[in-house]
Amino acid sequence: MNFFLSNGFLLPFLVLALAPLLLHLFAKTKPRIYKFSSNMFLKRSARKSMRMKRPYDILLLILRTLLFLAIIAIFLKPVLSLFPGSGLAGTKTMVLIVDVSASMGVHEGGRTRMAAACAEAADIITSLSSNDKANIVWLQATPTAEYPVAGSNLAGLRDALLRKEITNESGNVDEALKVAFEMLRDIKGRKQICIISDYQASQWEGRNFQAPDDIDIVNIKIGKKFIGNLALSRILASPSEPLPGESVDITCELKNFSPEPRCCTVFFRAGEVRRNRKIMIPANNSSTALFKAVFRKPGIVPLEFFIGSDDFPPDNNINGLLQVRDNIRVAFVKSRKYPAWFWNRALRALPFIKLTVVSPEDGKLDLQPYEVCLVSGWDGRYIEEFREFMQNGNTLICSPAPELDGSKLAALAGITSKAGFSGKIPIETGEKPYFLKLNMPSDPIFKLFASGEYGDPAGGEFLSRLSLNPELNKLGKSLIAFADGVPALIRFKEGAGRLYLWNLPLAPEASHWGSRIQFLPFMAELVLKGKSHTGKHFPVYYPGGKMSLELNSGISAKAVKLFNPEDKPVAVKDSMNGGKPLVRSCPVDVCGLYSWKYHGSRIGYGIVNFPVVESDLRQLPKSKLARFGAMVSGSRELRVLDQGLDLWPMLLAAAVVLLILESLVMFFGRNKIGSKA
Repeated sequence: MNFFLSNGFLLPFLVLALAPLLLHLFAKTKPRIYKFSSNMFLKRSARKSMRMKRPYDILLLILRTLLFLAIIAIFLKPVLSLFPGSGLAGTKTMVLIVDVSASMGVHEGGRTRMAAACAEAADIITSLSSNDKANIVWLQATPTAEYPVAGSNLAGLRDALLRKEITNESGNVDEALKVAFEMLRDIKGRKQICIISDYQASQWEGRNFQAPDDIDIVNIKIGKKFIGNLALSRILASPSEPLPGESVDITCELKNFSPEPRCCTVFFRAGEVRRNRKIMIPANNSSTALFKAVFRKPGIVPLEFFIGSDDFPPDNNINGLLQVRDNIRVAFVKSRKYPAWFWNRALRALPFIKLTVVSPEDGKLDLQPYEVCLVSGWDGRYIEEFREFMQNGNTLICSPAPELDGSKLAALAGITSKAGFSGKIPIETGEKPYFLKLNMPSDPIFKLFASGEYGDPAGGEFLSRLSLNPELNKLGKSLIAFADGVPALIRFKEGAGRLYLWNLPLAPEASHWGSRIQFLPFMAELVLKGKSHTGKHFPVYYPGGKMSLELNSGISAKAVKLFNPEDKPVAVKDSMNGGKPLVRSCPVDVCGLYSWKYHGSRIGYGIVNFPVVESDLRQLPKSKLARFGAMVSGSRELRVLDQGLDLWPMLLAAAVVLLILESLVMFFGRNKIGSKA
């Protein structure tokens, strides 16, 4: 806090404050002349002439002295300031960080918070002198400055504030401050940063930046009340890549950023499918809206969810993409005739399976194009290839060969325990047939068989089997086992994929299970539930980001165009990515479904969704804003803090009050004296 005098050269006139004292000392009134016959009247006259000894005179002296001091101080024009150097002559450089992120689009008091922020910034720029310099840094996903350096074109900055539009982007606080600090680093004179923002808690919580010592930071908070909000946050589909005719569960998550439960209707649209559902969302929590759909044709299906309008509509829509596939790519590695012959016959009867017999080349097995692999009579080779295949989210169905070394099976399943994997695995034949039982009847593989229409997957007799240790049931999920506990079908988790250990002999001399009614639907469910769970990845972009598309050979990058949801073209440029042609867009802002087109034909999609972090409109409390710098209510208070508070109007008011008090004291004092006389 600083205190200085604008007219300091008038300080010698403070000596005039002694005038009242001198007047009281030398301007004594002449005593009244009395005719008396005794000393009584002399004593009374002497007491009345001693003015300086009475309380009335002392009070009058104090008031007159203060009045003189106030009048002199008015001409000295004292100024009180809180910032070092403020209020003094010289050049000042100011950088305004104006928040234009999505949360500033909230309407409050008949206008958006961004409009209020721009109005405050314009007032601040108007208050700057012709010697001052300024610039604006826009707080958005990629903060940018209006001009490369701070300058004196204040009119241009005001015009920029009028032209600036709200964005759907989230704000990068750290980067905006970095741009402002760098801009002021080599500047001489006074340096100041003014942040104008709604101080959204999701954006500012945990920030604790340290400004250089020569830079003053002030903060203007926009927005006075909390506004509850509903937002659509994400879309999930199961299965992630359905087949034509397969039922798909499509869910959308809704978030309630308010302290009370909210009810809303969620609308779902996907191609010709139209659905809606009413959902109740608990306070400060989330709920999920579930819709079932069936798609008859393969291809990419755009998904859209939306809710009714509210006080903050940008996050009321969300888009997604679903790949409906025409088949499941299945690799078939044959080492032994059985169970390969029955597997092959069943899978080729299923129209949604594309079966390919894979043979090793140069001692290596290439499984990259496939998502399900069946190995008949595995002899322990290609462990690394199979493990990598499963790590990528795919499924391996393995029928071990007799006398297989148990350690190789343990290595394939990623099991470090040696229980059940010691020595070679023999075939055993019992005197009586072996019967099956379902260990996990609630598993999705057996859901189809619940009605009994497709037979009993545990029905049938077996005359032989691999002698697997029942302890294996504890290391994986035993789906089917023999009546005595010997595993028949176990599922192991390996990375993002799965391993099914098959111990269901299908040779004619071992069983007739492969010819029973349940075998075909069982194989169909096993492959359907075992297909890749990773699905095709459709990148989701957020406002302020750049969309990209890798091009196939034969496609000219110059003929590729991008169109936003409003069917308006978006500027793109071509480049190379690891030797592959690539097209990349300029930063996008409109949320929705974008289309990549080549000579008018669609060759790809892009999704831009609203950033959920901007949907939480809760603001930081004032108690937490103090660490960012001085808080001011607006441009007027900032001008007072910056230019200093002129004290002369208050001194003038004080002088008037003192003059009135002095007159009152004189009036009542004389009346009292007169009455006594």
